[in-house]
Amino acid sequence: MSPQKLLYNKHVGLFEKPLVNAHVIVQVLKRLLIKKVWIIVSTLQHFWGDVIVVF
Repeated sequence: MSPQKLLYNKHVGLFEKPLVNAHVIVQVLKRLLIKKVWIIVSTLQHFWGDVIVVF
């Protein structure tokens, strides 16, 4: 199957099963959000750690 056809089937599938996909989308967003928050927190800790060392 060509990538275009696969992509099309994926999008059609999204419309056919909105509830299942909404759940999947929420899970993915949660995972991304958690990952982003973790990156931000660890970056801040690293930054503040450096600031504290400077003082």
